[in-house]
Amino acid sequence: HTTMNISEHLSDISLNYFSLVRKLASKFDLTLSQTLVLLYIPFDGITVSDLSDKLGIDISTMTRNIQRIEKKGLINRAPNLSDKRSINLQLSKRGKQISQLLNEQISDHLSSVFQKYNFEQIEDIRNMLESLGWELYLYRKNL
Repeated sequence: HTTMNISEHLSDISLNYFSLVRKLASKFDLTLSQTLVLLYIPFDGITVSDLSDKLGIDISTMTRNIQRIEKKGLINRAPNLSDKRSINLQLSKRGKQISQLLNEQISDHLSSVFQKYNFEQIEDIRNMLESLGWELYLYRKNL
């Protein structure tokens, strides 16, 4: 089955990618879950529910991760100005620095992996991953 082969490859890619992120995050005393939360908070902030939805993590798990990251001084909570019932999360100055460092280190490591491919191949991979990521997101939203 082609689909089974693709799902196996996607699982392998996910495992290897998350292993890389986990290894880099450990230098900052962060778990993989905490790191994903940190990496997916945009610089202008995001609500807890939107971040929970984006990462596919239930609110109670998200809340625990947020509390642990907040204790480390990496994020701040603020009232959501457009909806007083929700909380907006923003990266602290230190959180922005660590997020940026992690993104740079991930990019550096991926660049090393992609050195064996030419520019056209890299563009094809990027385009396919972008399309596949979007399709998976849309599919997941409709589950």
